[in-house]
Amino acid sequence: MSAAGKYKRYVDMMCYIVDMAYIRKVKTGSGATAVQIVRKECGELIIMEHVGSVHSDEALARLIEKARKKLAGKQRMLFDIDEMNELLER
Repeated sequence: MSAAGKYKRYVDMMCYIVDMAYIRKVKTGSGATAVQIVRKECGELIIMEHVGSVHSDEALARLIEKARKKLAGKQRMLFDIDEMNELLER
């Protein structure tokens, strides 16, 4: 496989390997604030979970804390470098 081919394959793999989840706050049409756990995959936003929507700052703080706890349980291990090199050699 050429160097360019290996590089393209590496970039394609990274789209699926590096997908960090984070907490997102969004205003809804009703004026509430929605809290979501999201990740980006190859530049596309994927909503993993809608935690809830609230109208007050106090409730928003509680909802963000709930989202943090959920997010901590959803984190994945990234491939180590040996596994990634093994996949590239296939």
